[in-house]
Amino acid sequence: MNENMIFKDHVSVMNVDIHNDEIESTKAVVRSFDYDTGKFTYKLTKDGVPLSLSGASKVNVTLMFGGDAKAILDATTVDSIESIISFVYPEQFLSYSGQVLGEVSIQYSNGQSLVAGYFSLVVKGANIDDQTDLKQRIYVERFEDLESMITKQAKEVDVKVGDMTGKVTEIEKKIEENDLVTKPEAGKLEDFREQDFSIIEKLKNESIERGANIKWYGALGDGKTDDSNAFNEVMKMNDVVVIPSGIYHIKQAHIPKNKTIIGIGKVVLNLSKVSQPVLGGIQDNVTVHNIIFNSLEENLEWNRIDITNKKHITLVDCSFVGFRHPGLMPNSWGVYIDKSKFINLIRCGFDDNTQSDITIVEGCSHINIDSCFNYYDIEKGIHINIEPNASDKITENVSIRNTKMSKYTCWEYQFTFQSTKNILVENCEILKYNFFGGDTTFINSIIRSIITKKIAKDTILFGARIKMNGALNLSSNLILDDTASDFSLNKPARWGMQYFDGSLKSSINRIKENGKTLIRLGDLSRAGSYRMRAETVTGDNLNVKLGDQFAITLEGYSKRDEKTNWPSIYCQLAFYDVNDLAIPDSTVWVSMQRLSKLDTVSDFSKMTTFVTITDERIKKMRLILTNGKDFSNGELYISGVSLQQVLWDGKYGNSDISEFSHNNPLTLKTMPTNTSNHINFFKGEKVYVLEDDMYVGAIPQESGHNVNFKKFGKIE
Repeated sequence: MNENMIFKDHVSVMNVDIHNDEIESTKAVVRSFDYDTGKFTYKLTKDGVPLSLSGASKVNVTLMFGGDAKAILDATTVDSIESIISFVYPEQFLSYSGQVLGEVSIQYSNGQSLVAGYFSLVVKGANIDDQTDLKQRIYVERFEDLESMITKQAKEVDVKVGDMTGKVTEIEKKIEENDLVTKPEAGKLEDFREQDFSIIEKLKNESIERGANIKWYGALGDGKTDDSNAFNEVMKMNDVVVIPSGIYHIKQAHIPKNKTIIGIGKVVLNLSKVSQPVLGGIQDNVTVHNIIFNSLEENLEWNRIDITNKKHITLVDCSFVGFRHPGLMPNSWGVYIDKSKFINLIRCGFDDNTQSDITIVEGCSHINIDSCFNYYDIEKGIHINIEPNASDKITENVSIRNTKMSKYTCWEYQFTFQSTKNILVENCEILKYNFFGGDTTFINSIIRSIITKKIAKDTILFGARIKMNGALNLSSNLILDDTASDFSLNKPARWGMQYFDGSLKSSINRIKENGKTLIRLGDLSRAGSYRMRAETVTGDNLNVKLGDQFAITLEGYSKRDEKTNWPSIYCQLAFYDVNDLAIPDSTVWVSMQRLSKLDTVSDFSKMTTFVTITDERIKKMRLILTNGKDFSNGELYISGVSLQQVLWDGKYGNSDISEFSHNNPLTLKTMPTNTSNHINFFKGEKVYVLEDDMYVGAIPQESGHNVNFKKFGKIE
């Protein structure tokens, strides 16, 4: 921000307190002429000391106007240590008149968020600036009289000023020849001509400030007449366009850049195609208020309102209905957003759009969807689909708030690449969560059902970075050892050998990194297949039935060399019948790390996927960790593993994805007698051994596989 800028400042302290619900009356007045000068600065405190913002990812200021209108601003962090933030009242809302309620909220990078407090201010008009609300003043009586006057004159004389001047000259000549005006009080004819010019100039000013009416350009809005030419002309000639109540038949409505479109009353644009299938397109820096976009095409592929390679578009109180392309592979959407940023859809309605109501594909950022709904039946919700279609263009910073969704779909383009990032779903109800591996954080939301891939031969499920925060009801961890530490090749243990190709010492070891103990599975020095199975609450195989759903979570990272194939497959699910016989063609592989083919080390992450038992023959399920789908040089570093059942029908569970017991003492099923058959130990760590239903305490005397233990008795 320019340091030489002048501001009208309001400075205050906002104390974060759960018992404080008061709204600070700032007594600040912002005038309609205060362009970029109404500055508000707050010092955020808690218990009288600064509330540090060093871990904050975003500080927002929400301004709420009369009715349901609101605006969400990004506040500037002036000092993160002293917790000082500021914002400048935005110029696009200077035309509002009345009280404004403000809310300051903070989002932290660890997933937490809070409301810091509330304040109020007042916006009033300035004498130098006669701006008021456009919807309230667009049709005042003076403006209607003006329109009527100009329309009448335009029928008598040409609209062009030169032609009108010629007409007046002819009238003047006739008057003088016939001596029709002789009295001085009649005034000079030049005065009449001057008035003609002033009226036209005034009309021009009204068009710029208040908007040009589409009906001035010949539109009828009767639902029958083709109003396409009038629509295109008014868009071409004016920056602000007003469309009165009516039904307008438009062939492919394309809105140029830098336009504001305002509908008054119920405005319907009935759209039909000419040659291109896209029925509507919107360019940069466009705001549209209160327009219903209705497709008349019953079966049109690529049918949509298109926002591609665009920025700074806001759609408020609009609706998108009837964009249809029926069939097994439908390609039609209400609003289609591609490689675009800073797009806002606020209080918009959707219905009867075949594939989805809103689709966000690759390369998009800063997409805000707030308070959207089903146009015909609010209880149905809308379908929002986040579907990146390219591996090199990530879609990030998408927020969906206060919206009921019939279906929420979030895809990962491929399992070796992260194509979604920072996707937030807040204050939403999701009737169907169509899980396809896209990262999502849920806050104060609820999921009613989950759709996953069906179990089939070599099905691959994608893992995702998911934060449920209570959106799903999950059981406790059904795996007995959540850190995979109790492993043995041939002794009773909570993790056993599924398949090993190579020595135990070279293929599986415990290591310490960054304060955590991890299990390394695999060997970079040689290709092999190393697989270990988990003991669950019902044994090596967990009892399941048709329709059961489970969340599988793996925390850790992975390595590979350039020769390794399938570098992201690190978990396998095997299925068995009631007699413990394997179900043919039912193996599921899970991609639990995003290690691209260009990288050799992945990020440390916590990845979750969902699986549904879709075959009635399946009665048991086994979870297996592996260093790769086939023989591989890959290495998996495991920090935590969980298998949780999704609980429906009012059953109570943990309501979130498991945390892992990293710092707990190591618990073994039996005391190792030949430690070369067991996982390695560290000198001095406590080991609790479950023998004869009693815990026995022991301490390794050295580190490694072949160690001596010093027992210190039973642990009561």
